[in-house]
Amino acid sequence: MRKIVLFISMISFVFSNAQIKYEEEYNNLNNNGDKLDFIFKHIIKKQITDYNLLKDEIETLKTENERLKLVEKDRNQKTQTITDLKKEKDELLLTESQQTKNINNLTKEKNNLQKRLGNLKTKRTKEKENIRKAINSIIKQNSSKSSGKLAEVIKEMAEEYDDIETSDLQRYIDMNKIFVTAKNVLNKDYDDISINKTIDDLENLNINNKFSGLLEENARVTALLFNYQFMCQDLSKLFQKYIDLGANAKYIKESLAPKAKEYIDYPYLSSIITKKLKSPSKKTNFKGCN
Repeated sequence: MRKIVLFISMISFVFSNAQIKYEEEYNNLNNNGDKLDFIFKHIIKKQITDYNLLKDEIETLKTENERLKLVEKDRNQKTQTITDLKKEKDELLLTESQQTKNINNLTKEKNNLQKRLGNLKTKRTKEKENIRKAINSIIKQNSSKSSGKLAEVIKEMAEEYDDIETSDLQRYIDMNKIFVTAKNVLNKDYDDISINKTIDDLENLNINNKFSGLLEENARVTALLFNYQFMCQDLSKLFQKYIDLGANAKYIKESLAPKAKEYIDYPYLSSIITKKLKSPSKKTNFKGCN
């Protein structure tokens, strides 16, 4: 019974899947053995065909699987690229923000610097004006050691600028030294050679009206030097008179005190008078003026 069922199933399998020509070929067979061979032949052929189809489908599935893997890999790469691009974008936005902040800070610093430069320029302009005023003022002054030092300081300040003329200031400094030396001669005992040389130095200065203080002082100091010998001789004669008269202290003070004002511009002679007034009876070391 099982054999009959199996046989019927095989026939159904062959003819359910075979084409019409297979059915006609089967019906033309005369014995059951040929028919069985025909059935088994086409069953095996069908299995082989199905196997090959299945194998092709498997290969197709493998190929599709590899393609899907590549697609997935590509998708992951693109996703990573998008992530990287987003990260890069965020970094660029952050960098741009920082750069904007830096630009704002630099702009602020630039504006502050320009303001400071403007203030410095204004300050330097005022400084130059003040230095020029100081030069114009100092060259009109009388001579003194302090004026000479101040003129040197002003000159150093002026030399920091290229557009400040200092020739007049330098001339004042040079002449001031000659005047200080000339007046210092009056602080010493009389020396004819020194006096005459100093007078020549003053006469050779050729001072113009720019140096009004020195111009006026030149005439006065020269006159003092010219009169130094006379004033010295006059004082010497007075002291000798005290000796000849045997004058007492009271007489010396009363007659000498009014003379002190006449010698105020002659420091050395004035110091001799001061000492005599303090000690009228004491002999002085005044040698006179030969």
